[in-house]
Amino acid sequence: MNNLKILREINNRSKSEIASILGISKNTYYTYENNFNSISTLNLKVLSKLYNTSIDYILGLSKNPNPYQYNHDVCLFEYTNNLKILRNKNLLTQRDLANILHVSTSCYCKYENNIIDIPVKHIITLAKYYQVSSDYLIRNIN
Repeated sequence: MNNLKILREINNRSKSEIASILGISKNTYYTYENNFNSISTLNLKVLSKLYNTSIDYILGLSKNPNPYQYNHDVCLFEYTNNLKILRNKNLLTQRDLANILHVSTSCYCKYENNIIDIPVKHIITLAKYYQVSSDYLIRNIN
């Protein structure tokens, strides 16, 4: 059992209902409850808001279900700025981070420029590397 399933059950929601809210099939939502690697940052944000909890809690990176304080006026893909800010602050190149994530430099560049969505496994890796919350990486926290 993971935190998504716990949150869904505490809130008396069905898999079908959550799948409908996210605009995905019930089978896709089932994979979210069993394997986070397939979940998009958009759906993480929707679930975080729906359950009033942090993305860190959803991903099992925090035992505290209380949400962080967010700036809800921030653009959906504002996290790309956080990726650039953290990279520059730590004097890293895109190649350095690509190597950490085991992806091509071109792929990492696409994450930073919001050309492709960053996979959950990379969000977790970067949050741990930078010692920040996953919420900070993909959502602007006050």
